Amino acid sequence: MNNVSDYEKLSSSARLVIEEALKRGIKVDVLSSPENLICFQKENHLEYLKQGTLTSKENLMSYFLMGNKIITRYLLAENGLNVPFTKTYSNLEESLAAYPNLADRDWLIKYEENNHKEQILVKSQEELAFRASLTKAFTVGQKALLEEFIPGEEYRLFLVNQKCVAAIALNPARVIGDGKKSIRELITEKNKLRQSKIELNLDLISFLQQGNFTLDICPSPNEKVVLQNQADAEKGADYLNVMSSLPEEYKKISESASKIMKVQIAELRIIIRKLSLPAKSRNYAILGFNLNPDLSVYTHPDEGEGQNVSKAILDFLGF
Repeated sequence: MNNVSDYEKLSSSARLVIEEALKRGIKVDVLSSPENLICFQKENHLEYLKQGTLTSKENLMSYFLMGNKIITRYLLAENGLNVPFTKTYSNLEESLAAYPNLADRDWLIKYEENNHKEQILVKSQEELAFRASLTKAFTVGQKALLEEFIPGEEYRLFLVNQKCVAAIALNPARVIGDGKKSIRELITEKNKLRQSKIELNLDLISFLQQGNFTLDICPSPNEKVVLQNQADAEKGADYLNVMSSLPEEYKKISESASKIMKVQIAELRIIIRKLSLPAKSRNYAILGFNLNPDLSVYTHPDEGEGQNVSKAILDFLGF
């Protein structure tokens, strides 16, 4: 492999694909570590890869369309798939005036504060909370996104060549004690394996205190310490391999979605109320696609066997 010194600077996803490529005798050249741009070559076969999942086989327009959550959901809904109702507001007055038409649903009010994505859950008929949440959103930012809250568990389905090849469920993040390391040290260790890190902030400290823990306590061997009250991928959730238990109808829904968007490699985010119920409109909702998913959550899940998605990517590229 050329440019070996750049290897450690790459994302975990790019490194995983490189490891699989080297096993196959593929020549690897890191063209740009900041951009995670890699060249693979075996004999006369040449392919380029960016960020571990973007290839020359993708439709550029699909990339732009999926980068817009509102457009993605519109296209999926137009083709008969269920998505949460979503609307973006650019001023406070307009969003507050919409309340009478929104009062009968639960809403996630999403906004950015200090370059961090935040969200507040507002229950139906809670007008004061609705107004307060939107006021906060527009105090720190210039727009707010209202997304219908769909109860259930979040799943991620990884697609290659428009086929579902791996699936995970998201759970609240936790660490497992070894009797030696503190919770702080266990979190630091866990963060090394993930692109999305668990933040050592006041929310985490407050949540730990509810269970009589601090960051400096050393949990007993095999003691499980939950770090969040809900799964949040952007703040370091735990991932469970559910490929074998996920009903086939949800895999087919993910494949249909990838065909609608004309995307070859992507990660679909979906909320499912109950796996035991049929995949009808009120039992699931597609949240959207991740264009740059973290492959490590499939290869090294917190529970269950690893799923070699790098193999699927290189197979698709013809190596």
